[in-house]
Amino acid sequence: LCPKTTSFPSSQKTVGLLGSRTADQALMCLLSAPLLEDLEGWTHWSLVFQPQHGDLKAFIERNSETVITLGPDLRVSNDLGALEVAPGVLLRTTTQASPESFAEHAGNGHVINTAGHLVSMVMTSSGVIHAPLALLANHMETALNCLVVDGARGAPGAPTSDHGKASNKAVEFVLGCLVQIPTILCQTLANQVFLEPLGRVVGMTTSKSLLLQSCVTDEQQSKLQVLGLLLGVGEWQHDVRRREVKPVKVKSEDDFDESSVTSMEQEETEEEEEEEEEEKKMEKQNKREEESSSSEEESDSQEEQEEDQEKDSMQVEKPAANTEEVKMQETASTGGSEVKDRMEEQEEQEKEEGGESEDSSESSSGEDDESSISQEMPDMDPATKACWKVVEDIRRNEFGVGLKLEKKGEDLVERHKKRIGRGLERLSKELYTKDTHFVLELVQNADDNQYHTEVSPTLVFVVEKEKVTVLNNESGFQEANIRALCDVGSSTKGKHKFGYIGHKGIGFKSVFRVSDKPEVHSHGYHICFDATSDPMGYILPHWLTDHGFQLMAEGIEGTEKVTATAHWETRIDLPLKPDLQLSRSLGNRFHDIQPSLLLFLHKLRNITIIDKMEGACHSMERHDVKDNVIEIHHSAGLERWLVVKKLLDAKKVSKDGVESTELALAFLLESVREQPYQQPGLPDKQPVFAFLPLRSYGFRFIVQGDFDIPSSREDVDRDSPWNQWLRSEVPSLFAEALQSFKNLDGVSGVEAVCRFLQFVPMPDEILDFFKPVAMQIVQHIKAQACMPVEADNGLVAWKLPSQTILSHDPLVKDVIDSQLLSNHLNLFYIHDNVANILARYPALSTVLGIQKLSTNHLIEVGKAMAATFVQQPGAGESLFTVAKVAKWLACVHRAQEQEYNSSDEMVKQLQDITILPLSSGQFASANGPTIFFPLTEGQLKGVTSVLARDLNTVHPGLLSLLDDVGNSHARLMLNTLGVKRISPIDVINHHILPILESQEWKSKTRELMIGYLVFIKSQWDQQPEHVNLDRLKPVAQVVTNQGLVTPCSQPVHFTTAYGNKLDLQKKLPGNDWTLLDSCYLGTSTPTQHTVQTWRYFFVKLGVLDFLAVRKERVKLDHEQLGQSPWRTLSSFWPKSDQGYEVEDFTCAEFYNLAMADLSTDVRTRQMQILFEMIDKEWDGSYRKYSTAQVLDPSGSKLCDTESSFLIHLKTIPWVPGIKASTLPTIAKDGTVQLFTNPVFMRGSELYVRTPEQLTLLAHHVPYLNAAVQTETSSFGQDLPLQQSLTTDRLLAILKGWCSGEKTHADQDKPSGLEFSTTLAHIKAVYGFLQQNCNPTKLQEFFNSLPGIFVPDAAVLNIHGVLPGRFYHKSDTCWVDTSGMFQKYQGNSRARLECRKILQPLYYDLDAFFRTSIKVDDSPSMTEYANLLEHVVDAVVLPDNKDVQDVFTVYAALGAKCINVSPLGVNVHTGDTNVVEANVKLLISELGGKPVFPTKEKKWVTLEDKPMVADDKQLEEMFRGTDRVHFLNLSDRSAKGKQLPHQKEYRDMFLKACGVRPLSQCVQQEYIPTMYEPCPVFQRYVHMAVPYIQRFLLSREEHLELYEQLVEGGMTNNLQAMIFGQVQRLEVVFRLQPFDDIVKTKEEICGLKDNRELYIQKDHLTAYSRIHREVAKLFSRGDAKVSLQREVTNFLDLLSPVVLGQSPLTIDIFLANQDIEELPEGVQMWEVPAPVLPVVEEDEEEEDEEEDEEEE
Repeated sequence: LCPKTTSFPSSQKTVGLLGSRTADQALMCLLSAPLLEDLEGWTHWSLVFQPQHGDLKAFIERNSETVITLGPDLRVSNDLGALEVAPGVLLRTTTQASPESFAEHAGNGHVINTAGHLVSMVMTSSGVIHAPLALLANHMETALNCLVVDGARGAPGAPTSDHGKASNKAVEFVLGCLVQIPTILCQTLANQVFLEPLGRVVGMTTSKSLLLQSCVTDEQQSKLQVLGLLLGVGEWQHDVRRREVKPVKVKSEDDFDESSVTSMEQEETEEEEEEEEEEKKMEKQNKREEESSSSEEESDSQEEQEEDQEKDSMQVEKPAANTEEVKMQETASTGGSEVKDRMEEQEEQEKEEGGESEDSSESSSGEDDESSISQEMPDMDPATKACWKVVEDIRRNEFGVGLKLEKKGEDLVERHKKRIGRGLERLSKELYTKDTHFVLELVQNADDNQYHTEVSPTLVFVVEKEKVTVLNNESGFQEANIRALCDVGSSTKGKHKFGYIGHKGIGFKSVFRVSDKPEVHSHGYHICFDATSDPMGYILPHWLTDHGFQLMAEGIEGTEKVTATAHWETRIDLPLKPDLQLSRSLGNRFHDIQPSLLLFLHKLRNITIIDKMEGACHSMERHDVKDNVIEIHHSAGLERWLVVKKLLDAKKVSKDGVESTELALAFLLESVREQPYQQPGLPDKQPVFAFLPLRSYGFRFIVQGDFDIPSSREDVDRDSPWNQWLRSEVPSLFAEALQSFKNLDGVSGVEAVCRFLQFVPMPDEILDFFKPVAMQIVQHIKAQACMPVEADNGLVAWKLPSQTILSHDPLVKDVIDSQLLSNHLNLFYIHDNVANILARYPALSTVLGIQKLSTNHLIEVGKAMAATFVQQPGAGESLFTVAKVAKWLACVHRAQEQEYNSSDEMVKQLQDITILPLSSGQFASANGPTIFFPLTEGQLKGVTSVLARDLNTVHPGLLSLLDDVGNSHARLMLNTLGVKRISPIDVINHHILPILESQEWKSKTRELMIGYLVFIKSQWDQQPEHVNLDRLKPVAQVVTNQGLVTPCSQPVHFTTAYGNKLDLQKKLPGNDWTLLDSCYLGTSTPTQHTVQTWRYFFVKLGVLDFLAVRKERVKLDHEQLGQSPWRTLSSFWPKSDQGYEVEDFTCAEFYNLAMADLSTDVRTRQMQILFEMIDKEWDGSYRKYSTAQVLDPSGSKLCDTESSFLIHLKTIPWVPGIKASTLPTIAKDGTVQLFTNPVFMRGSELYVRTPEQLTLLAHHVPYLNAAVQTETSSFGQDLPLQQSLTTDRLLAILKGWCSGEKTHADQDKPSGLEFSTTLAHIKAVYGFLQQNCNPTKLQEFFNSLPGIFVPDAAVLNIHGVLPGRFYHKSDTCWVDTSGMFQKYQGNSRARLECRKILQPLYYDLDAFFRTSIKVDDSPSMTEYANLLEHVVDAVVLPDNKDVQDVFTVYAALGAKCINVSPLGVNVHTGDTNVVEANVKLLISELGGKPVFPTKEKKWVTLEDKPMVADDKQLEEMFRGTDRVHFLNLSDRSAKGKQLPHQKEYRDMFLKACGVRPLSQCVQQEYIPTMYEPCPVFQRYVHMAVPYIQRFLLSREEHLELYEQLVEGGMTNNLQAMIFGQVQRLEVVFRLQPFDDIVKTKEEICGLKDNRELYIQKDHLTAYSRIHREVAKLFSRGDAKVSLQREVTNFLDLLSPVVLGQSPLTIDIFLANQDIEELPEGVQMWEVPAPVLPVVEEDEEEEDEEEDEEEE
């Protein structure tokens, strides 16, 4: 798409288009991007930053935690995050997103920030599943309400209709957010966070439509359509389907109201929803009635089966509203209040079904007299009696105990009790997974109780084999408490200062997991609940009269304090179920209650568990210490906790009017069961508390919050906005806890950090709902300066984790002290104590962003050290400096081993540092001249002392001043940097070759340069794989006759001493050759092996035997291109306005040889040798140099082209050849003598002497005068020599022969050039073209050029050279079949023009001339018309015997009229074959010319209207009439040549000329006298016509005519025939076209207009005349004389048989005549049968006599 010249930043560049940019500048540019912006597009990263800082994604991953330093005291927090939504597409996010920031931006109506913070929170929460979506949805609903209110305020006093405009602000805000969020996330977030809150604000039924109506861009509409398809939003899906509907044509755009369409769609959607809701209500009502009726009919035995079915149906997610079971899954998620609501719904439904009986029960329950009390009143004190009355009131008014109802009412109440009882049973059994969970519920209730100020709130559990007793020193139960126990979902607990705990009213029901009959004794109340006595036993109270109790725990240690308490105000007895009495698991599970339970209870300070079965007592007591420290004393020891609390403002997330809540974290500081702090392990994982422990989520500290929990109390509600908000506050509180650790008594700041770090959660440790908290905690810590480092003054300084570095290697700190680290890297060593802690938890340091000393750090330090050394004279000789460098090298090696990523780029940076001390006392970098390790004895073998003195070696101290390990690491690092060991191969690769590659070799002696190559060759002979000849070749210097030369850059050639077979100086003197000196051979008579090995070695270096072709790049502007070898070829190159570059191959030696000024003989011999040598070596050595590449200035390839080497070979006239003289001389004996001369021409102009080319080209072309390898030499093809003839080439040559440059004398000549050659040669040319040339191309050639050679004289010898001329094919024709042109060419008075006749010359090439090039078969119409004039002029008199020649010309012209060759065999002269154009041309040519002979012996013209006398009677009638001319077509006895079918062609000629037969020129008019019908005549024709029809069908030659007659309506015409007899029948003959020539004659019988047939009355039996006239009916009245005659003859034969005058029967006659029956289905022709009059016998006899007399 871009032009070739467009340049883009190369991947090789090291900086972007704006120059060098620091990493901080790149980060600032990224941070400036708006949220959800494409970072690549915002920063133009690939153009500005990528060349220097690499891939964008990798850069963000490396620097996402980097603190940007803008000045000494100015740092910018880095909250950069990125979301990859497609490969390479990164959207800007932030790591500091929180629910508060989301709420803030949503409240401000800022679309981009709201959407950005939402997406960012999903990322920091480790996915959507852990994001606080419910909390965010709550914030969103609040923000939308504010937007609606703000919109309404914007128009004070506005009408109520403006509410829609106010809500539009909220709708537009939501729409903007949906568009901003990537679709894959929006699909998951849209419903909960946006659509549902919007629906609650503006209305669920209209919110989707309002969003669609608010779309003003295609992007918005498209986004809603995509979400509609993904989320199933009907309104948005319908908008997609609208595109499939054919648009409705409206009158005008103004009349079209889009809102009306939308409202109609909304109305349709709302109507459909209302119909669906009505259908659902009807289904539910029907189902309710069916279940009600079925439940009344079922027996008690079936109720158990119903219970089983109800248990199965509990797995259904959405049961019908009128089901009788209590869904336990819903109960667990919604709390006991929902259970009560569901029960009340069922009660209301059953009351409606109960009818009047229920009313009576209600009236009876209203009575308040004591006679209705269900239990007898015991004797008791007044206080207890009041309590008893409360219980009885509950039993009667709440449960109907003691009420008298009708049978139907009692049954209804009973079913109601059973239904509630089953639900309560499942609630108590399935609500909790553990049997001991009731203990925690009782602890919770005890903590909520009221206590007197003088008591320490205490809770005691006494576990016995048969029961569990719970004792509590609270103030006691009140009436409201009792009523709550007898209900579900009801609680007396008011709102707490810090929120509330759990869902009351259900917690107590958990005791039914272990007891069927729990008892409650408190403040005068003594009741129990019996789950086995009644379906409502779980909540139906029973009064207890026996309630005495005394706590006995003799012999159990630790119970003294508890047993000393005389009175416990509240006691709960739980008689255990039988299965639990037999098990010890319940008692063991009381051990699950940990001391930490007391940390977050508001009132309870003591919990004691007395296990009488084990004889043990477990007690725990809480003591609050200062500075948020709490001590828990328990039976096993002591636990000390640090509790950090924070009071949160709960107004942001409303919860039943709670204004504030408290969040707390507890950290275990000390436990007697753990090791001392000096050797700590990781703290144990702790549960999350909702005032009571729930379960562990992986934290090593306790999280306490007023979390919403299900009734199971084993998890938190992950969908609760309240919980998500509390969760979001945990990270900040954890970060604040660090200060609390520092405030602990006796704990230093460093020790506090060490303690604190043990509690930092790792992201992979935290589970489920709290998983996002881990990463958020890490982010908070990373943003605090919380890491201790040692300052210069010995004090502790605090830094961000990203500013600290962790290193446990003392060698590193020895090399890099704190000052060097801070000055050059702005990093600080972390405190040793903290480093020790982090060493145990390496993953923690990685997560916190604490850096480890890397190779990059050491590189920067190395650069600083090198800069210091430069400023210190003599530093390279100081052992201290050398040792420091050695330590640095060892540190770099260790760092690379730990990182496992010693990249080439990193090694290159190390090599660039000038830090390596040499033996000479200087410093060097590893990327300079090769550096070697120090020489040791034994390494000098094979290396001369001169070479040894030139080598660079490192200081020996680098390898000896450290310990063994350090020295080893330093050596390994030097190896990595490229320091080499001394060896012969290293001498070559790292000493000799670098000298040759630089300019140092110029200072070397000739002997040393020879010695270099001798040394290299000796090593190459021994180990060729160790000598890099590819590296040596471009720099090798060899001795030649012209000094030291590099063969790779300047051609060097072998002499005969090295085995070159060609002595270049002698054989090719046209060039100054550079020849290799023989000094390398050692002696004047070297061995063959020596010569071969040196020759092979020098060939590898580029020394040649023959021509040297070099590669070079040529830059050409348009002016230079016009003067270059490519000036012609460049027209085919792609255009480049800035010029071209050509990677070319050139050969200066060939150019010198080709252009050398030598004598003809010497030049001829040199060119022959040059040609033969190139031809021999072309395929193996030179052909690969024939192609060059054309590039644009930026280096991009445009195309291939010919190299200048090949262009010179093809365009310089250097190829030797011979050429014959242009005027051949004929010897006396008739042989042709040709004189030849040497010539030098281009290869394309010379022909190779092959038999084929000699045959086809003869002596007319120049031929090659040199030997070629094969007849089809590849070199000859590339020149290109004319090695073989193609049809195109031969046509081009023929074109030159026939129409080349005409001489001045030939300019006026109408046809081609004069040419001299043999007829055999030209025939060979035509024969070759016929066999090989494309017919179309051949025709085009001869159609446009005069290519037919015709000799000037008769041909006596086809091999003799004859003069002639080339003619165009229009000037020739193949044959004159009439022979008249030759006969009359010299006899006419005027010159008769005639084309050249080719058949006598090329009789054996008939197909070539007539078929291939389509020469005319014969002369043209015009030529024959002119010939006709000449023949008529020569014949003179029409009765001359030579008039037959005229008819011969007639026939030739007739053949032209039907466009057939006169030589054709099958001739069709029908009208369909006539060529109208030729006919018109013929008439125009003959117009006014007297060329028609008449019987009056004169010549007439067409204008005289001559006719052919075809009817003798008519001819006699009109003979002698003035202006009437009859042609004389009588055949003479002449012996002239006649054309085949001459008569047919002659008749065609006459017809074309309009010469008509006389019979067709005469019109007849019948004049009858005294007409009357003739039945006799009609009867005869009636009998004859059917037989005529059968006759025509039986003759194949007449079938066509028969079909024409049928199509012409013959059947109907016969039916309409009129037959009449007349007294006299006169006929008038009118001759056309002469209206005044008229003849009159009397006839016996006649046919008028093919409809009326007349006969004279006196000639009724003149059958011969009748037959002739009847036959005219079937010959269509035209010139079908033969058919008319055949029908007449048939009737003559038929008449006697029909008239009964023949002995033959009609069948025999027809059989003899081969007349067949009519085919089936063919309608018979017939004339209507006449009605014959009765004729007397005498009259018949008279008639017969008259007929006889006439005969």
